[in-house]
Amino acid sequence: MLYITTVIYKKSINELPSKKSLTDFVDKYGVDSVRLIVVDNSPKSYLDEKNEDYSELISGYGLIYIRNNKNLGLSKAYNRAVKYAEDNSVDPKKDFMMFLDDDTTVPFEYLSKVYDASYKASSQDEPNVITGIIRTDKRNLSPMKGFRYIYRDKDYIRMPGMYKDITFINSTMTIRLDSLIRAGRFNEEQFLDMIDFTLAYKLSEKGLCSVQVIDAAIIQSFSGRNVSDRKTLLKRYGIYKKDFTTYCRISKRSRALCMLALLKRRVMIELKASRGNR
Repeated sequence: MLYITTVIYKKSINELPSKKSLTDFVDKYGVDSVRLIVVDNSPKSYLDEKNEDYSELISGYGLIYIRNNKNLGLSKAYNRAVKYAEDNSVDPKKDFMMFLDDDTTVPFEYLSKVYDASYKASSQDEPNVITGIIRTDKRNLSPMKGFRYIYRDKDYIRMPGMYKDITFINSTMTIRLDSLIRAGRFNEEQFLDMIDFTLAYKLSEKGLCSVQVIDAAIIQSFSGRNVSDRKTLLKRYGIYKKDFTTYCRISKRSRALCMLALLKRRVMIELKASRGNR
């Protein structure tokens, strides 16, 4: 089984850019091989006002819809999906979980390549992680050789193949369910940021970070990229600061590196806010 999880916030499932490719994917492989899970972190007031009807997706595509009625954060929402998969899995060593961002378009062809890789891996001990090449419109983004204060071209994985102890971002990362459980799931101390880096570190600690980079790529978009309001940016920075500090503690990064990285991000925020006010 390949479980595919998306967390949404103040957004309808019908607005997901990957909705069509996901439903087409289920049409091809069937609900006995693919299970879609959407965890909704939207406030109860928003959900009651929208009153979305997902009965067709639930009955026709086997969608599992988990409504939280409040924003639990990404880690807790992901872990609710993991709990569902764990409770329903016949064999967690053979099942995989893919995690999607709600603002990224994932083509059908990409999903098929991940499925093929996970199906093959299900009868083997490795890999425990599958990912493609993730790019923005300007540069490579993931996977990479690890966290860096300053990233250079050589820090990114650009070729398909098998790798050990590399790092990857949330978008389309696909993890063997048993390995995810053994690594302790997602760290719920972290609300939103660095949960992928933290998980990669925990997998490495357990000797479970064997990664297959497949010959497929997507372009990652960021819904908040155009925000320039200083108050909004600083609020977002407050979340990042807490989550990044937690990552540094868990991954045994030096206090100096942590402070420098946070200072760098804070300076970038101030520059962005100042440009937005011109």
